[in-house]
Amino acid sequence: MHANPIRPGLRFLVPLCCLLAVVLSGATPLPVARLFDLPAVSPPKVSPNGQLVAFGGNFKGVHHLVLIDTGTLKDVGSVPLKDFSILDVWWKADDSVLVLLERELGGQELRNYHPQTRKFVRLTAENSRFGNLYSLTTPGIDGRTTSWRMIDIVSLLPQDPEHVLVRTGVSSNSCAARRINIRTGSSDLVEPKQSYVRQWIADRDGRVVAAKGLDYTHKVHFMLWRAAPGSPWQRLELGTGDFGSFLPLAAHPEPGRILGLDQALPGPNALIALNPATGEKEVLFQHPELDLDGIVFWDQQDPQPVAVAYEAEQPSLHFLDETAARIQAGLDESLPDRRNQVYSRSLDLGMLAVYSVSSTSPGKYLLFDRRNRRISLLGEPYPGLKGSEFSPSAPFAFKSHDGLVVRGRFWTPPGNPPKPALVVIADERQRARADFNPEVQFYTTRGYAVAQIDYRGTYGYGRAFREAGDTGLAATSADDLIKGVELLVNRGLVDGNRVALHGRDWGGLVAIYALAKSDRFALWLNYSTKTTWNSADTSYTSEWSVDRRAVEALDLKTLLPRIKTPSIHLYAKSGISVLLHQHIRGQGAKADLVTFEANWAADSEVVGRRELEARTKMAELLLQRMPARID
Repeated sequence: MHANPIRPGLRFLVPLCCLLAVVLSGATPLPVARLFDLPAVSPPKVSPNGQLVAFGGNFKGVHHLVLIDTGTLKDVGSVPLKDFSILDVWWKADDSVLVLLERELGGQELRNYHPQTRKFVRLTAENSRFGNLYSLTTPGIDGRTTSWRMIDIVSLLPQDPEHVLVRTGVSSNSCAARRINIRTGSSDLVEPKQSYVRQWIADRDGRVVAAKGLDYTHKVHFMLWRAAPGSPWQRLELGTGDFGSFLPLAAHPEPGRILGLDQALPGPNALIALNPATGEKEVLFQHPELDLDGIVFWDQQDPQPVAVAYEAEQPSLHFLDETAARIQAGLDESLPDRRNQVYSRSLDLGMLAVYSVSSTSPGKYLLFDRRNRRISLLGEPYPGLKGSEFSPSAPFAFKSHDGLVVRGRFWTPPGNPPKPALVVIADERQRARADFNPEVQFYTTRGYAVAQIDYRGTYGYGRAFREAGDTGLAATSADDLIKGVELLVNRGLVDGNRVALHGRDWGGLVAIYALAKSDRFALWLNYSTKTTWNSADTSYTSEWSVDRRAVEALDLKTLLPRIKTPSIHLYAKSGISVLLHQHIRGQGAKADLVTFEANWAADSEVVGRRELEARTKMAELLLQRMPARID
């Protein structure tokens, strides 16, 4: 299953969580280093004829392109890739695998691999090693080279066996669409660069039919569309806000319509087919209470969705395709109590590559052979997480001070504890999820339990719920958090005298307000919340970061004197805008600062290792300041 989720920003920390101490019964603590492991196996992709499956694997520190025969389950062509890791693979045909590689010291390139000859053809090569500023070159028709950045594949062009369509750009604010010859690496321009276009959308035949973009302010959304192939592009303004009024995701099977999420509704969003020429909308699916996460694809060759993803008490799918619905039902029956995500399939649907995961399992990649009714293990993305007893989670809900239902999720570690201590982790506005979360399990294996509270402003419950936090961080979001903590205390699940609050980015702002309004918290963990004296510091932010509307009332000179809670602060040295720890110390409270070097033009592995060291130090200080158990 391949989803196009709404992703306002990917952060490692969970949105808002609570941790409580218990007496463990033999659980092995999850090592801090495991939290930052890169996947040992990339998502597997099944060849169109179903005879082979390809994926990237990291074996003893060396990355390989792995090819498995689906009949015998034997390795038939592993290729070591020294100094490279595999980001993704695609089958262009039964005898052609496109491989996107990343150099360990920075830089990317796209190659075409032929299983029969076991040879690579380099399609692009990168000139620079500076993160997203890299430049790729490919030979032109006249023999000269053309420099551009490859970003991702738009279409595998199933009707064109020799070419693939990729999204390219010359800056972070624009992109073009180029067609690459997979035999020679030569390319030609299909769609010229369009300023502030972030993504091109192609139909099932590989024709570019739309584009989505975000203007220079990172707030105004728009869509480009055309009435017919080759006709001029027209611009449809989609408004401001987190996503705009419409989020285009894919081409509709019928010409002239675009599939996407209607974000203009006051309640939950809806999957619609939009005719941009007339403005006509057809609602295909809407959940009565919850936002949709995105649309789901099974086929690399066909960009048409089979389902819509959303999450109630567990991750769920609403199918648009009856055949896919029946197959998924059989898969879920064979693998109960898990989320079984189809990543790719053969053209005849006989072979499926599946990711199977639950709240207590880090997940496995499986091969589902429908013809022989056989499920086989392909690989585990996080083998280092073996050996620990992980904790399940369960949803909960309560009414806020003004009667609004607020939801959350609670993880309980093994054992039958007395009233334990609690730690709350606040992150960006992502809602609680049931899938395996390594950071949550890091704490549960040490005797803390975790509860996540989806305060107002959290994504996933409709526009009105989300926007209530935009202008009401103090009056609504922080109050929802405090009310949720009090509920857990009153139910006897936590020790009300041992509650710690962890905040980052948007969640960090909620944490500041909650700390200023309540003396419930015994410890504050602040992870890189960027502020100025009078607002959030937006100089580092992207389009998905802190909204100015949410922080107009943030005045640290007024709020900080109210905070008496001991604290631990973690920042990259270049990211400290206001030295919160110094002002907390000035008020007589204990405050520790943990920093790490973050030269983002340097090797990402080095930066990650430095951040790991800092995160480890922060965890050690947490365990010292508020140990999981009291003897």
